[in-house]
Amino acid sequence: MNAYPNAKPALAPILQELIASHGRGRLALLLLLSLLKPQPRPPDARDLPNSIRRDIGLPDLPAPAPNWQQMR
Repeated sequence: MNAYPNAKPALAPILQELIASHGRGRLALLLLLSLLKPQPRPPDARDLPNSIRRDIGLPDLPAPAPNWQQMR
């Protein structure tokens, strides 16, 4: 029979140590600030080259329009 012991560390001693070293108010403030912090946006797919776009299943971008200044 295979038995896997519950190897999760208890959270209470870790929190008690953090409160003892930093203080209850400061820890609560930092936890609230971390919840309110906006999540970073994923990179924009428009900047990816066509080879990578094909790899992840996106359609190729059309070729850029010719620059009228280079056509002189």
